[in-house]
Amino acid sequence: LLAKGFGNQTIAEKLFVSVTTVKTHLRNINLKLDAHNRTEAISIARKLYIIV
Repeated sequence: LLAKGFGNQTIAEKLFVSVTTVKTHLRNINLKLDAHNRTEAISIARKLYIIV
């Protein structure tokens, strides 16, 4: 959903979780990928074939 360009609110609605939960998961993703923002996280994930 992140790679498709959805915002936090939309992701939360689609996954039936709170926006805070989405933000927490995105923060953890950024930390694990050493990314500084969602765009960089997507780019790194694609390079590592985590997402295609």
